[in-house]
Amino acid sequence: MTRPAPIICLAHGSRHPQADQAVFEIAERISESTGLPAFAAFLDFHPATLTTVAHRVVAAGYSEAVVVPLLFTQAFHARFDVPAAIAEAVESIDATSSARLTLHLTDGLGTGADMEELVADFTAQYLAGSSADSTDKLALYSVGSSQPGANEAVAEFAGRVGARLNMRSTRAFVATGNNPGCDTEALLKFADERTVTVPLFVSPGLLWDKAKIRMPNGWKCTRHLGDAVAPVVINRACRALQ
Repeated sequence: MTRPAPIICLAHGSRHPQADQAVFEIAERISESTGLPAFAAFLDFHPATLTTVAHRVVAAGYSEAVVVPLLFTQAFHARFDVPAAIAEAVESIDATSSARLTLHLTDGLGTGADMEELVADFTAQYLAGSSADSTDKLALYSVGSSQPGANEAVAEFAGRVGARLNMRSTRAFVATGNNPGCDTEALLKFADERTVTVPLFVSPGLLWDKAKIRMPNGWKCTRHLGDAVAPVVINRACRALQ
């Protein structure tokens, strides 16, 4: 490559009014940290589709870019929607421009060791600024998936994060799907004043808002991960270009 490749943060998208801004802030932090152009793109609910952003990348004079999905599991969106969006973007460039664009797809955020460390540190920082002396339970709240193995991967991830934080009890809960004992009602039964609840969301979400609003005042909840995921995104992009 004659020029460093820009990084495209590809989010699912949300109807939440603050969700888009959170993704743009991730891209901004990446750009500030690396000096490289970074773009936010969305699979749904926003005009900045991957195709639209791909045209912006070409217009800026680049022939390559790295696409990092802001997804935690290898479920439907990662397996089908992301590859389809990349194919559509490349086909659109080929059909409308004499330029050519190569999009390098990386792994998503996932539930590996680097995200485990990130979420544990993120939670520890939150607890350091709260009345955390009595906190010994962790609840990890995610969107959930009907894809076999996806929810189990998040549950195992939650256990590892809880172990890092020396929690007495840890459970993962999901907002959607047929998961008896793992839904919002189960979260409300599990959580109490000794619990910290962490949303496994990169941006604000309507599903998380619906759960959070039902929690009594005084219960500890972190914010969405937001631009804290930027170092992991950068790492994914660097590995893709090695």
